[in-house]
Amino acid sequence: MKRVSLLISRFCKVTVVSVLSGLILSTFVEASTDWIRPEVLNIVPENFFVPTPFDSSKDVEILISGNFMNSCFRAGPASAQVDAQNKRIYLSNQVYFYESSWCLQVIKRYAHTIHLGALLPGRYEVITWDNHGQEHLLGGLSVYLSSELN
Repeated sequence: MKRVSLLISRFCKVTVVSVLSGLILSTFVEASTDWIRPEVLNIVPENFFVPTPFDSSKDVEILISGNFMNSCFRAGPASAQVDAQNKRIYLSNQVYFYESSWCLQVIKRYAHTIHLGALLPGRYEVITWDNHGQEHLLGGLSVYLSSELN
């Protein structure tokens, strides 16, 4: 029994030391890239969500999210431009890429809520583009006249 408790005690110590080492290393890696000028990339978000329905008297919001595959990526700004005449919303989702040999292979999640304000009634296409300038249709967004939902 004493031997089992000694093994458990050693295992716990090794586990705690491993976890602390990982946390310290990840903090060092995050801090060490702050002085490097990042490359700004446009990426297509993995997830796109529009809480519906919206009416013309309410502010519209778009939610986007995704995952980075290592610690060299960090979330940048996300913004949108509304083309009310053509019923299109152009979404920009930028990320910062820090090229470094210290990239940890961890999944990092990001999420943005983009406020568009009140929109005119109609069906809008939500479009973004990747780093090569190619457009991607994320989906649609319907805005109803406020009297239509009552």
